[in-house]
Amino acid sequence: MAIQMGLLKIINKLKFIFNRESELEYVQRKFDEYNKLYFNGELPSIPLKIDNTLGDVWGRFESLTDIRENTWTPVQILLNMQNLREETVLRNVFVHEMVHYWDCVNNQPTKEQWEEANKIKNRFYPVLLENAGNKFIWIGFWQTIHSVLDLHFEDDHSPKFKEKCHELNEKFLELHLSEQIGGPRL
Repeated sequence: MAIQMGLLKIINKLKFIFNRESELEYVQRKFDEYNKLYFNGELPSIPLKIDNTLGDVWGRFESLTDIRENTWTPVQILLNMQNLREETVLRNVFVHEMVHYWDCVNNQPTKEQWEEANKIKNRFYPVLLENAGNKFIWIGFWQTIHSVLDLHFEDDHSPKFKEKCHELNEKFLELHLSEQIGGPRL
């Protein structure tokens, strides 16, 4: 009985590993398909990851804002496949995240915006150091920096992001891109 239970655990673990691999291959195929259809194939490859621990978050584009280097760099797109079993939902969530990626690739902050962000950083750095444990001060700092750089932060989206969503919604009737899942169509 113990041997059977052990084998069952191994079989279930293998099913889990192979299922995740097939999901990742599927997501990669969908990225290529959506990139060609909605972005004229212009988006470079980006790491795609399945993360079913995101809870209520169905997808996330992650990027890195580095004020010291004046760079905004795409990192990866995460998808919670537990919530994305239906093709129309997957398409809208995935394309939403791809618009964030498109925004990062095509709408880098200007030199003037980086200069303003660095002024803010230099002005508030002592306050940040004094309040290193206060997450609300850090969140406020990054919201201010992202606002100056014209980037999105959490539930807010950049103007270029919104313009691109409007453009895609108008051009492709199957898309219903919104600011957030379940939110109004842009």
